[in-house]
This record gives sequence, structure tokens and C-alpha cells, in this order.
Amino acid sequence: MPDVMLYKAGPMQPVCQAGDTVGLWIGKLWKFVKVTLVEGLPFSSPLVQNLGAIVAGGTVQPVQLTILDMNNYEFGQFRFKVLDDFAAELYLGRADKRFSTKSVNSRVTVFTDQVEEIYNITEFFICEDNHAFVAGYNETGYALTQARVAFWGFRYAYEELPNFTIKNPPPTYTRIPAQDF
Repeated sequence: MPDVMLYKAGPMQPVCQAGDTVGLWIGKLWKFVKVTLVEGLPFSSPLVQNLGAIVAGGTVQPVQLTILDMNNYEFGQFRFKVLDDFAAELYLGRADKRFSTKSVNSRVTVFTDQVEEIYNITEFFICEDNHAFVAGYNETGYALTQARVAFWGFRYAYEELPNFTIKNPPPTYTRIPAQDF
């Protein structure tokens, strides 16, 4: 039976431990893997993306988050926080927006912590060569000299389990949405 409680309330914790089996959702298919190592990635200046200056009412097109790129046989679990007075939209791949409904896309702002103080709703996953992007929107009436977004989380190494498929899944596994669905 898969673990379906992926986004847990409270401070960020690893979604799984070394030795656990996970199902990675990639390219509209499930890939089953066994986690071999887990490493924390603390909130720190190397994990801050600056989108640069944004004029009043202006936007910044999606910027690839190379600071979050994973190696082969790795996936990452991240949360993020907007540090300046602008709104950020997250993409997994250049066109797949996260936190969206059929008609609108949610944005994270400097005020998100007033409702969601530990940012668990911003959690997302990246696997291997799949890239994350962030776009910026200055919804204020004044120009911004910088538009920064900070990230933190966990990095996981894994080995593939090729004998399992969605028709023949492992007996227990955690579902990881490593791409938009």
C-alpha cells in the first residue's frame, strides 16, 4: 500500500529514509526505486535564487533553478520562501506550473508565512535531469532591486527497482510527484 500522506504538517522532515521504496512520478509514468542515502540541504545563501530587479507591475519569465539540479540517481525534496516583496510561481519543467487549478496559478509571496508559517504547502520534488523554474511578479506600485527566493530540503540517492511496474507495484512505497500531473 502506498504512503499517501506526502505533505505532512510541521517542520520539514525527510519524506522517506534510506532503505525505503518510493515511486517517482516522471513523464506520466511511475518509476520504482530504493533510497540508499539521505542528506539535508539547509536554508543558506547558496540556495537562494535572485531573479534580479523587477519594475513596478513587471514580471520575470521563468528562470531555471540550476542551484537545485540533481545528479543521476538522485531526487530532491524542497520547500521555498520568498524573501522580497514579490510573488513567485513555481514550474517543474518550463511549462508545468505547480500549485494550480484549472483556471488559476497560486503564487507564493513574502506574506505566505502569515497563513502557512512552516511552508509545507510549498513542498516539491525534483528528480535527476528534470528542472525546476521560478517566475517573478512585482504586484506592487514600486520597483524592486532584487527578487530572491530561498530553498531548503533533502537530497536522496537511489537505485532502480526494474522488476516493479504500476501493474506489479512493490507491497509498500511512498509516492513522489517528481513532475507535474
